[in-house]
Amino acid sequence: MSTIGLSIMGMVYSPLGAVLASPYPTAIRYTGSSITFNLAGIVGASLAPYIAEHLVQHFDTSYIGYYLLLASFISLLCFVGFTDDEISN
Repeated sequence: MSTIGLSIMGMVYSPLGAVLASPYPTAIRYTGSSITFNLAGIVGASLAPYIAEHLVQHFDTSYIGYYLLLASFISLLCFVGFTDDEISN
């Protein structure tokens, strides 16, 4: 089971470096991708438990799944919004 999980995690994280670095010019590429990755982690990971707790207290536990689905959909829209020039630059 862990092999399946690690394989999925590898498929998710393997293109992440290229996708995060591609919108930035070469001179600031490492700094831009690092700031992007870390700020997204801070905002996303720090707020998620509080949002989940609020959803459980005021609604049903199934709303946590809806919250994760919404976050995944927003991420998909952002990824699809990249143009080929932004990714391959």
